Formats: sequence, structure tokens, C-alpha cells
Amino acid sequence: MAFVASLNSRLFVGSASWASYARGFTYSDDTAMLDVTTLADTSKQYVPGQRTGTVSLDLLLDTVAAAGGEFATLNTWKGTPQVLSLAPSGTARSAETWLLQANQSNATVTSPVADVVTAAVSIQCDGGVDAGVVLDPTTAITTTTSSTSVDNSAGTSNGGVAHLHVTAFSGLTSDTITIEHSTNNSTWSTLGTFTAVTGTTAERLVIAAGTTVNRYLRVTDTIVGVGSCTRFVSFARR
Repeated sequence: MAFVASLNSRLFVGSASWASYARGFTYSDDTAMLDVTTLADTSKQYVPGQRTGTVSLDLLLDTVAAAGGEFATLNTWKGTPQVLSLAPSGTARSAETWLLQANQSNATVTSPVADVVTAAVSIQCDGGVDAGVVLDPTTAITTTTSSTSVDNSAGTSNGGVAHLHVTAFSGLTSDTITIEHSTNNSTWSTLGTFTAVTGTTAERLVIAAGTTVNRYLRVTDTIVGVGSCTRFVSFARR
């Protein structure tokens, strides 16, 4: 068993880490059960249908309205889906994550007497629900480098999805961030490449269904200029 305290949990929304806003989150993974019961059956019969995910966020409200901040994001989220990554046991390499393309369905702000302003936010997943791992923890990158690899024990054959959250960027001209894979942890090839980073940003990169994803994965940053790019990268196999 590997139980962890909730104080280790982290979450990323777009280009920001929201652990400093959040008091907790609830993730729900639901599969529709389709009734196929006939007159000949003596009990109910079902087959699994479509899958969906929802998230509830319990937040303290930061009223600073700077672009990219909590307040600004909550006021634009309904029209702009966000890249959302949940890390229930923290952001160490290989730690489990849930990766969602997230739509805000509701935000309820509460301002009680003698207490802080809070926001209860409901999130609806758009598309697939993906469970993955951290490929590289939140790291400040200053030079071209490759991360330590993550071993999946075996390759897979149905693509996947990668999440990138760039929470700080300064000085650099660009950082091109690539997901690489290998069968032997020695010879590497490109699996997917994010859009070249020139500022704080987030991206969800989908690797097409049917694509082979080799046993080992790593992150490679190709830096142009002098400065720093702080980013968090995770990957889910399908």
C-alpha cells in the first residue's frame, strides 16, 4: 500500500500551479451504463457506454485580476477550455496524474461574514479521461537537456496524451520541448513535440491512436537564448 497525505496533492490549470489557491479537489470518473434488458431476462442487464470525468475544486479566491491568475481564469474559463492536470500524491517523477481537457460548468463564489472569499468550481472533462504519470517535475530549465527517463516496463500501441504547463519564463528566446521514447533507454526518437515556448503557456498534445509508445519516456528541452523556463510535463498512455 502507498497512502499519502493530501497536503502532497498538486494541480495545474493552464499556465499556473493552483495548489496555493486550492483547499481540495474531487475527481469523478463515470461510465454510462446502457440498459439492454429484454423480456427474457430475469434481472437487469447493462453494457458500458461512454465515459466522462468531472472535477470539483474547493478554492480560496485570489482577487488579483492579472492575466493568467485565478480570478482572470475563472472569468474566462467557460469560453476557453483549460489544460488541467491533477497530481494526487505530488509531482515527483513517475507519480500518478489525471490529464483532462477541462471546461468550467459552474463557479459559485461565497463571501461569508468573518471568513474568506471562496470559490466552488465544477469542471466537465471534454473528450477522453486519461490517467498517466509525471515525466518531469516542475523544473527550471536553463540549458538544452534531457530528463531522467520513466520506465513503463513495457511498450504500448494506442498513442497517448501529454500535458505541458509552463509556469514561469524569462530571458530565453524559446524552449522547444519534446517527448522522446525508447525501447532500450539508450537510443531515443521523437514521439511528439509541443509548440515552441516563448512565454508562460499550457498545451495538451495528443499522440494519435494506433501509435506505438515505447517502454521508456523522457523530456528533452532545446533552449535558445539565456534565461529560464519552468515547466511541468506529464504523459498518459492509451
